[in-house]
Amino acid sequence: MQISKKTFKEILKAVSPIIGNNTVIPILECIKIEAGYITATDLNTTVGVKFPFNPTMDPFEPICVPFKDFNALIDACGDVIDISTNGLNITVSSGRYTSTITGENAADFPASKAPQPGTPITLTNDDIRFVAQHMTGFASTDELRMSMTGIMFDGSTFVSTDARPIVTGK
Repeated sequence: MQISKKTFKEILKAVSPIIGNNTVIPILECIKIEAGYITATDLNTTVGVKFPFNPTMDPFEPICVPFKDFNALIDACGDVIDISTNGLNITVSSGRYTSTITGENAADFPASKAPQPGTPITLTNDDIRFVAQHMTGFASTDELRMSMTGIMFDGSTFVSTDARPIVTGK
């Protein structure tokens, strides 16, 4: 796939608050890259975010990569980034720069713990505070877009956006 560095860095910046530092379960330090999406989940798998993006896409298998290492590779790139996978290896190249790191099997990436549709849920004050801490950073601060300055809850899903990525958590 091919994507602009600026766009990719915006997505990585947006998922960075979710990524934990878990040496016991290393896959929770990863992001999952798949066709048109980057997915991240927190240490307790209670908050999951899935960011859509529209790169020039060549078919490739989804892969999980360590966030900090991958972010450092992207920092070293020029304005346009090519990303390809081969098994559990992901190669990042830009101009003359090329680097490969080993990822993890995307099938092992945990899904966030979400109730089944229609299942009643009870939210405590701590639950609401937790969601607000994790999702407020994704809401718009633009006073001209009042409808995007909050967090929507529809009974099972929280949604927050600044008009670029849409963040959901169940």
